[in-house]
Amino acid sequence: MCARHAMAGGGVQHTAEGGGWVWFVWDGGGRPVATSARAYERHATCRASYERFRALLAALDPAGPELWGES
Repeated sequence: MCARHAMAGGGVQHTAEGGGWVWFVWDGGGRPVATSARAYERHATCRASYERFRALLAALDPAGPELWGES
């Protein structure tokens, strides 16, 4: 996911119950690959969380030993 973050789409939408907001990321084929762990009460808070997650994906190097160890 980290290596292909630039090809991923995503956004913010109402929960299925309509009582909050969730963010999601989908791969190039349109399959969901990540979603927020909880619903947010405010759209702006959810959007900020989504943007932080996307920035984190771009910053992580999937081949780096700091994530997965030297093994």
